[in-house]
Order: sequence, then C-alpha cells, then structure tokens
Amino acid sequence: MGSSALQPNTQNTFQEFAAANADLSTSMHATYMIRRFRSMGILAETVQRDGVFSHIHIPANDDSYLEIYPNPINEDGVISTEPFMTWNQFPKALAERLKKARKATGYYSYNAQFILYVDDHDPEFPDRQTIGSESGPAELARFAFAAGDFQKFIFGAIFKMKEETGFEVYPAIRRSQVAL
Repeated sequence: MGSSALQPNTQNTFQEFAAANADLSTSMHATYMIRRFRSMGILAETVQRDGVFSHIHIPANDDSYLEIYPNPINEDGVISTEPFMTWNQFPKALAERLKKARKATGYYSYNAQFILYVDDHDPEFPDRQTIGSESGPAELARFAFAAGDFQKFIFGAIFKMKEETGFEVYPAIRRSQVAL
C-alpha cells in the first residue's frame, strides 16, 4: 500500500483530473458555440478525434472550409489551450444593480484560432488550379481572433480573412428552419 501512485492527492492524479476537466469545458464551450452558429443559420459541426473534441468545422463556398480550434498556450514548455469562452464580470457596483434588476452581471468573450482551407483542385483541369493540390486542400489563413460578442467573433474573423487573403468566405447556411 505504500505506492504513491494510488494516493488521491499525488501530482499525477491532479494533472489527470485537470486535463479531463479542461477537455470537458472545451467540449461544453464548443457545444454552446455550435448552438449559436446554428441559431444564426450557419452549418457547423464538432469534430472529434479519439473520442475527444478536436475542433469546429464550418463548410463554406468555393471548396473552402473553416476550422476553429482553441488557442494553444505554451507556458514553460507545457502546452495547453485557452478556453473558447471567458466570463467577464461587470464592476461590482454595476453587477449589484443588474442582479437586482434580474439582468446579466457580465458577458462572455470569445477567443479561438481560425484556419481557412481552400481546395480548388479539379483533376480534369489541373492547369486551372490556383490553390490546393492533388493531395488535398491548402491552408490559406491561420490567426487568433477574439471578440466580446458572438456575431462579431465569427463575422469579424471572416472579414479579417478577406482583408488578409482577398478570398471571400461565405459559411454554408441552412436552407430551412428544419435543419436546426
């Protein structure tokens, strides 16, 4: 019984719990964001690898798509990720008044890494190809983006892609209310 690996307060147990909790919160944030995308009419889905959330996938126009990942953090050689969403509490005096009025006492800000992939490869006309290749899509843009409003988060990132690359991104939109 002298094994420290079986003790509940060992460093390894704590790190495993913290990692599991981070995965859970990232997955919960992604699920919330998917609901927000769908309520805006944007077709989005979560992608899992080995049963764990990996990223959000949004198909778009002209054989392009967006992938949204949590921002990576490298602290002293330990790589982790920032949360997709962070709660920002209003100053105490304002929060108290809002609480009495039964209103929100803060807001969420959103933060993620966006990657735009484009593949215009057509095997019948390889000489017309401008982006991508036979082996798959090409990464056209990659950047971190943050906003204090969800609509500004997605549309601000799309606008930034257009400004940086010249490629206009139009996320796939549902055709009817049934696709919720």
